[in-house]
Amino acid sequence: MNPNTYSISNLYKIIQLSYRRSKVLFILSFFIALINGILPSLEILIIARLIDSVMQYISNTMTLNHVLINFFLLACTLVLKRLLPSVQDYVKWSFENKARTHYKLPLVKTISQLPLKYFENETTQSLFYRLLKDAESQVTNQYFNVLQLFQLILQVGGVLLIILRQAWWAALLILVLALVLFKLSIISGQANYQAKKDTATEERKSTYFEDVNLSREFVFERKIFGYTDEIISKFFKSYETVRRQRNKVHLDWFFKMKISGILVLILSALISGILAFPVLDGKMSIGLYISLVNAISSLVQVISWQLTATMDQLAQDLEYMKELHTVESLTECQEQKATPAVTIPPFESLAFKQVTFRYPDTETDILNNLTFTIKKGKHYSFVGKNGSGKTTITKLMTGLYDDYEGEILYNGISYRQFSPEQRQAIFAVVFQDFARYPTSVENNVYFGKTYDSNHFQEILSLLKLNDFVDSDRKSV
Repeated sequence: MNPNTYSISNLYKIIQLSYRRSKVLFILSFFIALINGILPSLEILIIARLIDSVMQYISNTMTLNHVLINFFLLACTLVLKRLLPSVQDYVKWSFENKARTHYKLPLVKTISQLPLKYFENETTQSLFYRLLKDAESQVTNQYFNVLQLFQLILQVGGVLLIILRQAWWAALLILVLALVLFKLSIISGQANYQAKKDTATEERKSTYFEDVNLSREFVFERKIFGYTDEIISKFFKSYETVRRQRNKVHLDWFFKMKISGILVLILSALISGILAFPVLDGKMSIGLYISLVNAISSLVQVISWQLTATMDQLAQDLEYMKELHTVESLTECQEQKATPAVTIPPFESLAFKQVTFRYPDTETDILNNLTFTIKKGKHYSFVGKNGSGKTTITKLMTGLYDDYEGEILYNGISYRQFSPEQRQAIFAVVFQDFARYPTSVENNVYFGKTYDSNHFQEILSLLKLNDFVDSDRKSV
């Protein structure tokens, strides 16, 4: 797909996601941006008319009513300029609240249902981290960046139209320079997002090491074995790597925009000086000239900073949407239920027939033409050094991976013919690195199941954990 077409598609998707969240807020935010975009041009014309009407009133060629009308119109524009940002902030806050339920929760669900291979892959782990970090803020800011761009284009375009009527060449020069800054901003935005991608792994490491230093779960071992300083050192190293790389990209953008801003400032000063000649010839009113000079001065700030910063951020937003599309295109797996609702034939045998397997994005076979048979009524142990494939065999048995070569047979039937629920029903697994969730004991036991207090007490009695749970429940 053509990159420009892809960018337009992603831009449309940003707008579409916002529209789905709340049609009312979408329409309200659009009209706020529309009014904000038009107001500066109206303000220029109103100020020009006000100055001219005051001068004409002083020379007794205009009535006081005309002056008061222009004062009233100017007051209305100033009130709107003060009021609209507050309304826009409220709309943005409301959008972000909507995003928590309409965007982040579905995204978390989509990612959590992906196959295990994506969670054991460093590249996709970093991808998930970038997409989920402050997801509701990111997706809300994306839409408001689009609105900000729309607003600034209206603002710049309106001022340029006013200048165009007086000096077409001046408007053309400002437009050309604005387009150059547009292009630089897009390149800068893509570089900024690439820097985020390049540092995502280190950022995850720094977040993890920070958690190790501050979490109650790790404090006992840190204090007993004295490795706090080592963890702090690792945290600082990862943190500084991220900071230095991103600062380098940001400073590069800053200096490019600063130099461009100086060029725009010189150009605006030159245009302001040249526009003085039509005033001296009587072809332009003093009020319009003063308004235009003020508008051109503000245009420098808008073009060299606001517009370029918005384009820079929007370019990053489009890169985000590309990655969101990547996640949406990943193959989902059918989630296994907490309690299998199926029955399977009684176990007789489980056989691996010339099974070969390697983990995604690696070049080494963990299992190579592995063949063995497990039969009913016997006990088996897999013995081997670290990395020899013991855990991998377990993952294949339990169906966590199904992209292997060869055949796995349950009672002589190909494993691929069984559903995830059926494969789960075959096994009861306790991994050596089992998960203990940082929540109550009840939740750890009953995740995905209906809580039964009598059954829970039976489990505690069987394990002789009644006293421990009673004393620890308040702190778990």
